[in-house]
Amino acid sequence: MRFALKIAYLGSQYHGWQRQPNVITVEGTILQILKRLKVLTELKIAKYGYASRTDAFVHSLSQVMAFNTNKELNINRINDYLPQDVCILSIRRVPPSFRPRYDYKQKTYRYVVPYRQENLNCMRRAAQFLEGTHDFSSFVKTTPNRPRVTTITNIDIHKERTTLILDFSSNWGFFWQQVRRMVTFLILCGHGEISPDETLDYLNKTKIPKLQPASPHQLILKEVSFPDIVLKPSSKAITKFYSYLESATQSSLTLPEIINEFKEYIGLHNS
Repeated sequence: MRFALKIAYLGSQYHGWQRQPNVITVEGTILQILKRLKVLTELKIAKYGYASRTDAFVHSLSQVMAFNTNKELNINRINDYLPQDVCILSIRRVPPSFRPRYDYKQKTYRYVVPYRQENLNCMRRAAQFLEGTHDFSSFVKTTPNRPRVTTITNIDIHKERTTLILDFSSNWGFFWQQVRRMVTFLILCGHGEISPDETLDYLNKTKIPKLQPASPHQLILKEVSFPDIVLKPSSKAITKFYSYLESATQSSLTLPEIINEFKEYIGLHNS
């Protein structure tokens, strides 16, 4: 049997998703529990895989992992063993060929930051230039003369009360730190330090910017969708996670804007 697990986590206390020696990661934490419960042993034999590799301190509402096992999975039992800031939202049987890293339809990352009077029209104009298929080498830390081509299907920029929200969607995926560097670029456009029309110069590499990636603490892997698979959250799982989010508002290392985004997302699925 092959299962897909949809996972939410606050990344503030983790050195990213991918397991590493001598540091705590989200993947390492989950795999340790699955092995303790004897539902997963050898990763290669289980054809284990995941959808996205988030950096240190980045959060997720929609990470997906998949593996083969001959054991039935109990979502509540797994969540009881996991730390409170990591939650399995959904478990579903999937076809034997399912590969979360390659079979997704679209990935969406959300960046939230306090609104500081940025000119949203300028940011949106620059974002329109970034949409489509381009070589994003100017927005990626990479070796010289090595193209970084991908497709951005949509960038949505809007304000909710005192929070600025930037959503980036792609059906090809993103390169390392690409989203965070584009956030820096767009906010500079919003402050008038870069003209939106200069975006084409950056894409054509006639200007090579020195863009520092925006802070990882405000980035969320918001959604990973698949053509024929819907990972509907378990009501008990989201109720438990929402309860944790309520208590975490004052005590968590996570920014309040992130907590609010999680509560809103979980609340929509809890209605």
